[in-house]
Order: sequence, then C-alpha cells, then structure tokens
Amino acid sequence: MGLLERRTTACGQKRSGEGRHDEARGLTTAQMLAQREQKDLKALVRGYGMDLIGRLGSADDVLAALTAGAGRRPDERWLEDELGRLDWVRSVRILTADEIALPSGGRARLAWEFDAAGTAKFVLARHLHGDMVLEVELAPDWLWRDLADVSEDATIVVLDPAGRRFVAHGANAG
Repeated sequence: MGLLERRTTACGQKRSGEGRHDEARGLTTAQMLAQREQKDLKALVRGYGMDLIGRLGSADDVLAALTAGAGRRPDERWLEDELGRLDWVRSVRILTADEIALPSGGRARLAWEFDAAGTAKFVLARHLHGDMVLEVELAPDWLWRDLADVSEDATIVVLDPAGRRFVAHGANAG
C-alpha cells in the first residue's frame, strides 16, 4: 500500500495531500501543526524583539542628538523641556558621573530595576557634558505598546536574564 493510500481524512476518504500521518517524516497531523505553531511563535517573538530593539535604538538616536545640542547651551532646563515633550519619556534626571556608571566610549546605557511591587523601570543614560550624565526613564506604555498587537492567541512574557518578569500580555498573562 502506498503513502497516499494510507492517508485518510476524518471521514475516511482517501485524498492525496491530506491525512493524519506523514510516513515520510513519521509525524502525525497534530505533530505537524505543533511544529508549525512553534515556527509561527518563534517568528512572532523575533519580530517583536526586532521592533523593540528598533524602538530603543530610535530613542537613543534622539538622546544622542539632544545631548550633542545640550553641550552648546548653558542651561540643562532646555534639555528637560525638550525631552518632556516626547511620549516615550516618563522622567528625566541629570546626574553626575559619580552617581551612575556609563560604558566607555560615550555609548549609552540601558538599565532596569524592579520596585517593591516587582514592576520594572527602564532607563537610558548618556554622557551629557563634563561629568554630567542624562538619565531618561522610558514610559512603559511606549516601551511595550505593540504587545497587544502581536497576537490574540499567544501569551507573551518578557523576562530579564534572572527570570524576573518585565511584562506579560495575553490571555494567560496573569
């Protein structure tokens, strides 16, 4: 009996290309569907991750441009006013280099911390001028805004390297 003759639909009729078992690969229809769902989920997560990286990169580009302009102005209040107009900025602080460590080479630093309730707070920090550092807290609704659009059927949980939850969205997010 050939491969096509062994494939049957739920009604028991023989049809080519349909069936409950793929002998060539040794997979049932349920296993093939599960593999397809895994591939779809990986693509979904990868796409969301790339969107998130792009969003953070854009925010850093804005900070780089504004901090470069701030070096030519005598008052940091201008910078705070400019950043206060942006929907992705929750708060702004200007610190000294003694208060916050930055990577060498003038690169930005993305950091997070959890409050007592377990809510993550994300900040981007950049060298301003002299020994001054600009720290911008990112608005969580801006940072995670596309999670609701990712999939109605999936629950997405974003964790830090230690396994603590940054955010969860979906039917089983609780």
